[in-house]
Amino acid sequence: MTRTSRFSSRISGRRPLELVGLVLLVVLVVCATALAVRQNSAAENGRSALTAATTVPQLPADTAPASMWFGDSFTAGINGIGLGAYPRIICVRMGWDCNVDAQGSTGFTNDGAPEYQGTTTRFANRLPVSIERYRADIIFVDGGRNDLHMSPMDLFPVMTSYIDAVRDAWPDARLVIIVPTYVTPVPYEGYEQFVSALRSYGESVAATVIDPVADGWYADVDLESLKFEDGVHPNAVGNAVIAQKLVESLTASGVIRDGAPNGGILR
Repeated sequence: MTRTSRFSSRISGRRPLELVGLVLLVVLVVCATALAVRQNSAAENGRSALTAATTVPQLPADTAPASMWFGDSFTAGINGIGLGAYPRIICVRMGWDCNVDAQGSTGFTNDGAPEYQGTTTRFANRLPVSIERYRADIIFVDGGRNDLHMSPMDLFPVMTSYIDAVRDAWPDARLVIIVPTYVTPVPYEGYEQFVSALRSYGESVAATVIDPVADGWYADVDLESLKFEDGVHPNAVGNAVIAQKLVESLTASGVIRDGAPNGGILR
């Protein structure tokens, strides 16, 4: 008798109930195996999702040009503006990666409003984390509004010391300094002297200084339509206007040009 026929004989000789039990056992083993594989796969997917959510991505060199934005609540956006804040509007338009280091009520000297201190801190204290995390082809420093309780010329050395550190961290990036202003065409006391000093400093570190007052960002505009009810922060319309005006100033200053290589960033 062959091996096959002996096996067939053993199977055919079993009682019906034994056969049913054998079939059920096989089915249970198959189902258990499939469930284990499925659970392992789900666990791996869960671990992958957790890693993706908690790990800072290491971007390869051939991705889109990267922008880095340093600032306060204007730069971050308030009241749920989120992706509608002016840096992100510009990033979408230009095709840039958008890296934002901005906290409301903070500045070059200001750690934030008393109720936020401990969760917010001044620019310089946040800079090491941004240096570690982000690459940058173009950098915008747009802060100092929350430091204007002091004389602009007293602010100047603190501001430029910070920008020196930014320049050292990203020596090859295009650097833009935006003169700290609110949504108003009226300059504050000492503004002209401050801007003049910033322009001279900008030349020394190969930075472009953008002056919203001189460039007429808020001239001949219904200012109230650009701001939230607090009368200070730009709303959705205000952010769109700031984005458009900044693009115009950057283009006029030779920093960007639509259609140019490297996301429009000129060298």
